[in-house]
Amino acid sequence: MRSIKFSLQVVVTAVTLAGLGLGLVSCSDLGNTKALSHLIFNGILKGDGGAFLSADGIVSEVAVTLNDEADISITNDPVRDTTDVASNELYDVLLKTYTVSFERTDGGTAVPSTFGVRLTQRLPINATSTVTLLVLRPEQKYVPPLGDLQNFGVELETGYPTIQTLATVHMYGENLVGDGIELKFQFKVTFCRKCKA
Repeated sequence: MRSIKFSLQVVVTAVTLAGLGLGLVSCSDLGNTKALSHLIFNGILKGDGGAFLSADGIVSEVAVTLNDEADISITNDPVRDTTDVASNELYDVLLKTYTVSFERTDGGTAVPSTFGVRLTQRLPINATSTVTLLVLRPEQKYVPPLGDLQNFGVELETGYPTIQTLATVHMYGENLVGDGIELKFQFKVTFCRKCKA
């Protein structure tokens, strides 16, 4: 199978989830009132480590071109600012799995298929960590709708040279006490054969 040079542009934009209005922030502990920390999605990192979304929720509309993966920044934040939680390793979160799904924002209907990824990554309490996120499985580039861009230069359903989507990432894990922790966030993804910088 030949290697396809295929680029993605990822544009970070503000999306409200879980009733929170601060940019791409989502509350963890969905439905679990016992957990004493929650995860905060800080943004997608540029190659030099700079985040597009700052900690105060101000969004930059700068795009980054990547291949199949993106480094993201996540903070494991104590719910209560007490020493027994903020410094206790039992409240470190162990990420176990995540799913990535897409929905179209350009009027088209075909999307890359939803997929899940298993991982084991520890997120220390009261700290920010970098997690490498698989945004697209390499084989998804060979089948419609993304295969259309490679083979024909446009998506056959719409005739557009790009596919505009909103990616939803849903991460699952638990702290070392055993409380379930979830994080859900979204960002825009533009698929194109030759993205303009």
